[in-house]
Amino acid sequence: MLPLGRIGIRAERGDDRLSRLTRAEQISLLTLWFISRSPLMMGGDLPTSPLETIELLTNDEALAVLWHSRDNREVFRERDLVLWTAADTDGCTRYAAVFSLADAPQQVTVPLGSIGARPGDRIRELWTRTETSHDSHCLRIDLPTHGAALYRLSP
Repeated sequence: MLPLGRIGIRAERGDDRLSRLTRAEQISLLTLWFISRSPLMMGGDLPTSPLETIELLTNDEALAVLWHSRDNREVFRERDLVLWTAADTDGCTRYAAVFSLADAPQQVTVPLGSIGARPGDRIRELWTRTETSHDSHCLRIDLPTHGAALYRLSP
């Protein structure tokens, strides 16, 4: 169960409180949940959770990865960097998740081929809902501590 939003309401142990995960950690948790196609079970109280939590849980672009992806798998793990990819059921669109396990912010350079992108692909970061530029070879990503980015790759 995802420990997001207001948790511990009437719990056997612990006080009523908000999740102690940072926003970056919440995004990382949801990114892994979506790209691995895990059942989405919310462990917090939605009516009293902050709007920021509700916005993460209702991001239709990010949820599309959970709802419409296949062939989801980890493709790369080295030091503090982990990459996952998936294909959309439409046969054209692909998804990529980039995770930082580092205890500090970092900028990473990811070859497009590592995430299944082609030089002419449009790349959209789904949490920020922004188009992401690349140089036709690599994608440069600024990741916060324990952060993640979730991308849609399309022709």
